[in-house]
Order: sequence, then structure tokens, then C-alpha cells
Amino acid sequence: MSDIETDMAAWSKSLGDMTRKWTEDVEKNSQKIKDLLWRRAKDFTFGWLPLSEVKKIDPTWSPKELVPEGSYVEIRMKSLHIPYQAIMIQTYFGTVHSFISLPSLSGGRAKFSLVTTPTDLQNVNAQGLSRVRQADIPLLGNVPYRGGDINIEMGLFSVVASDLLAPFLKIVENISNTAGVSVINQAIPFVQPIESAIYHLLGYSNGNKLEVGIKTSLCKEGYLVIVAEEETDDFFSSLSLRPNWKLFRGGEELKCAYLVLTVKARPDRPNWMEIPDVYKAYDTLRTILKTTNQKDTIMKAFETFKKEALFSPELLKSDARVLVERIQKTEVEPTIA
Repeated sequence: MSDIETDMAAWSKSLGDMTRKWTEDVEKNSQKIKDLLWRRAKDFTFGWLPLSEVKKIDPTWSPKELVPEGSYVEIRMKSLHIPYQAIMIQTYFGTVHSFISLPSLSGGRAKFSLVTTPTDLQNVNAQGLSRVRQADIPLLGNVPYRGGDINIEMGLFSVVASDLLAPFLKIVENISNTAGVSVINQAIPFVQPIESAIYHLLGYSNGNKLEVGIKTSLCKEGYLVIVAEEETDDFFSSLSLRPNWKLFRGGEELKCAYLVLTVKARPDRPNWMEIPDVYKAYDTLRTILKTTNQKDTIMKAFETFKKEALFSPELLKSDARVLVERIQKTEVEPTIA
């Protein structure tokens, strides 16, 4: 090996060592900031809204345990509330960060990280943060439930606005929107960068505050409420939810910070066209169906689509079979008949 090659190899190794150390440092610092933010919080109470109250909002719905390999699960943030009192005038962003993981056929656990600042929570003063917002934001969108626990970690933060923070917060939000909350293989590469970025941004100022948060596991449907109050014996039985998604207790609207989430399951996935590999095979099939009536060519493209659908980690087997059969009967067979 020449001197130049030796120097290049040494330089490459040194660069690799520096990159690994930098990555490790980012992850360690992110975890430290994350732990600090969660330690700032006072006691939070979370639990399921009584079915009698759910029926007032959703009269035809009957919650049940999630069935492994039998349903897709969707988690949505329906509403949020931030009370805030301050002596000095300050401008804030209301920011929601969620991290959800669940078992996946892709190996290990599927992971989804979302950062969002609802439009009416941007650049508001301290008094303006006290209103209830109807967010209806998807945190997990029609992902196959393979069994086991769904882990959810979620925080509602009031973040002090600044010239430096605002644009970076928007960039992180755009990245999380690109990652999405419904396609496993699309979301996983973005999880670590989003996690590192959001906790560094939240640790940027001592004025940033975790208003209300949750760390738990779940495996059933329901309306989940997270409230910044200590739990009492009759706490959840005294709660009620209005059609505008405001949370009340004993006839009075809650004044503390709170979140209202829904966890629901369904047997099919209407948004299957968002799955890149499956849609690519389907789009190729459609193109061939429009340009030829050669049976062998069509069936070859159909078999490719069938294989992508049946073996996709993003689809349940039962649902994939229904999808394949529908495409065969409504698009393939009429063309080759």
C-alpha cells in the first residue's frame, strides 16, 4: 500500500470515528434534554373516558380490544387546551410532539415521530394560549396491528417564540410531515433526526414548558384523556366531553392543560395507494391495461402487484387478499375477457 493510500485509509477511519462520536453525542444530549423537559412537569392524570360519555359524542361506536392481524389502528389528537398565566408579555408557539411505536413485520418495532404546531397556536401571546383548540391531528394513521403493546409518548409544549426558533421549528414540522404517520418504511429513517431536533429546540430556552404529557402503552380502542391534574377517586367518572371536544368536569370546563385522543380500529385500509411499493406495482398494471390487451403481459404485471400487496408489511393479509381480488375482478378480468 502506498503512503497516499495509507494516509487516505487513516483519514477515512478518523472521519468515521468522528462521525460515530458526533452521532452518539447528539443522541446522549437529546436524551438529557428530553429527560429534563419531562422532569419539569407536575403530575399528569390519564385514562379512558367513560363509555356513557363517549356515546354522547359517538353513539354508534362500541370500543373493543385490538385484534392482532385483524385491524388497522388509528390514533388522533381531537383537541387540546393550554392555560397560561404570565406577568411579562411573551409570544409562544403551542407545539405537540408524539412518538408512537408498535410491533411490525418489518422487524422490531415500527416507529412514528410527529411534530406539529396547529395554525392557531402559532405566535400567540400568553393570554391567547388559554383557548381550546380543535386540532383533529392524526398521530398514527391506519397502521396494521400485529399484536402487543402500542407505546405512546406525547407532550404538549408551550414554546417561547424567537427569531431563531420559529424557522427551525417549522423545518422540523415539515420533516415530520414528510415522514408521515401511516407508512412504516417511509417513517423510520426520519425518527432519530426528528427526535434529536425537537428536543434540542425545546431545550433552547428555559421558558419552554411541558404543559401536559403522557407515557404509556395501550392495546384497546377508546377515548383517552390526559389532564394536568392529580387524580381523585371520582375523577374520570365526573368528566364529560362536549361535541366541540371541550372537556368538562362537574358541569364546568376544565381550566388546566389537557389533551383528548381517540384510538380506533378498522378492518381495511382505504389509503393503501400511499404505500409506495404497492402503488408502483398497481400503477404499472394500470398503464399496461390501458395500452395492451395481451393476456400474458397483463397477468405478469398483475402477479407482480399481487405479490407486492400480499407481502407488504403495511397491509394485513386479509385486507391485501380483498384488495387483490377486487383489482382482478374490476380491472384485470374485464380487460382480458
